[in-house]
Amino acid sequence: MKEISFIGSIPEKPFESISIGRFNEFSPEHGIFCCLSDSQETKGHCQTSLWPRLVQFFFCVQGSVRFVFDDSGYTLELPEGNYYSLYNPTDPAGFKIELTANTKLLCLYIDARLLHSYCSDSGEELSFLNLENSKRKYYRIHTIEPILFIPIIQIFSQDVSSNSLFLFRKAKILEIISLCFHRQENPDEQNCPFLKDSFNVEKIRTAKKIIMERMASPPTLKELSKEVGLNEYNLKSGFKNIYGQPVMTWLSIYKMEHARKMLEEGNYKINEISDSLGYNSPSHFIEAFRKRFGTTPKKYSLSGQGRNSFLSINNKF
Repeated sequence: MKEISFIGSIPEKPFESISIGRFNEFSPEHGIFCCLSDSQETKGHCQTSLWPRLVQFFFCVQGSVRFVFDDSGYTLELPEGNYYSLYNPTDPAGFKIELTANTKLLCLYIDARLLHSYCSDSGEELSFLNLENSKRKYYRIHTIEPILFIPIIQIFSQDVSSNSLFLFRKAKILEIISLCFHRQENPDEQNCPFLKDSFNVEKIRTAKKIIMERMASPPTLKELSKEVGLNEYNLKSGFKNIYGQPVMTWLSIYKMEHARKMLEEGNYKINEISDSLGYNSPSHFIEAFRKRFGTTPKKYSLSGQGRNSFLSINNKF
């Protein structure tokens, strides 16, 4: 095995055999390593490993990814809108990351001790890295919730000045780490015993689909609970456990992301977007957009942020 240099527990060069359209590596602080991969119009690949003592995250925000492990040929699929969290306490396990065309992937490596130190400040414990589990391999696939999807979108943005890029990226990576642990590890089962019933989980997903399709004139919580066949309490608690936000807060975020997509397409007037989202007046829409993104829809359109600055939100929610 070739000699590998480490900084702390992170190798100096975690990736090799890189063939990806855009590949940007950076370390926002000691003990954290990140990589932004964008395969653009063609397929891409790179070689890396599950390194000991590192918790590794792979966020597929567009396209699809396949992990092919060297020793066994075992493969893991990572579809769009999902992420893997992995931990390997033993010797490095090499694998190849294969990206389909137009795939965007955020890779995040963090020293397990640093991650514990973050959580210990709040009195929390990472159950999968406690004394009992610290010698076991771990991997799990998660859905990228709307609240987590937003900072991941933003970190791929090119609309950040070089003077503030390092600080911007560091802030976003810490936000992403925090959001990965802002709730228990399996919202479909562990947070709420009610959600152990897959039939109830499907009802929550139906509720999400309804408010997405009728966002301009969504049903009230009472109407929604009746339509999907859940009482209002189970609808509210179940929705928050699965999607990380109360129903109407989630819908507000979704509407703003939908508005941003319409602005990036450049084919709609402000009042047309406002009407399509169900706002009483363009001024109400403008104020909601400004609160969400810190700028008005008009300034956003004129700033050149355009369709290439942010990822498409289709099918992310």
